[in-house]
Amino acid sequence: MAAAALAKLVECLRGVGVAAAAIPVAHFCNNSRCKNVSWPSEVMMVTGHSCICSGCHTARYCGRACQRQAWKQHKPVCKALAAAAQNA
Repeated sequence: MAAAALAKLVECLRGVGVAAAAIPVAHFCNNSRCKNVSWPSEVMMVTGHSCICSGCHTARYCGRACQRQAWKQHKPVCKALAAAAQNA
């Protein structure tokens, strides 16, 4: 009985995650110093209109300049993100 309840909870949480991921965000760039507020929504960025870190495939940037600028900050966590994604 507990396994069935847990499975139902997991399914509900998955639905919430899918719904939340569909909400467009006005601006999303992993560079904390990015000041480009007129860039496309996260939905457009996910479809290939952005720079995505080739190491962890998690960090997204509005362009190459932001990706380069944020590298020193992102580098320490890049391997950890890649490892976590591989283990998931």
